[in-house]
Amino acid sequence: MAEVALHHSDHASDAGGLLLILRKESTCFLFALLATLLKPLARLSKSLQSVTGNVVDAMQHANVVIEQLDAIAESDFACVNTRRVQMTDAARAAGAHIENDDMPDMKLIARKYVKSITNNLKARFSDDVGKVAQLQGILKAKSDATFAAVAALF
Repeated sequence: MAEVALHHSDHASDAGGLLLILRKESTCFLFALLATLLKPLARLSKSLQSVTGNVVDAMQHANVVIEQLDAIAESDFACVNTRRVQMTDAARAAGAHIENDDMPDMKLIARKYVKSITNNLKARFSDDVGKVAQLQGILKAKSDATFAAVAALF
């Protein structure tokens, strides 16, 4: 019995520490950032899992997501800040104390995070991958494929 109580008290302590961390506006900014960035990435993930999709379609979806993420960063994370304000206002209205920690470098951190994601997407969905997919389409469409159409890709 003492072992069960000890186990639960450890979790209570962890939960209490987590609540102390979560009471900062910078943490709300990170939650808002993740909520904003994960939506287009989730749509991309679903489109990649589609049975009917192909590489060319996936590249188009990836490019749209890259543009969306770049637009979020270029707007100086205005939509993220709006969401953060809504979150902190709702928490305060519910009686929670949210510390104003001046969010020291949150936009810089967010910018690095978005850049890392977009660089990763650009590497995975590069033009070379698209050219290979188009090559497959040309060769599949024409049984007597002329190499002029293939050479135009490269």
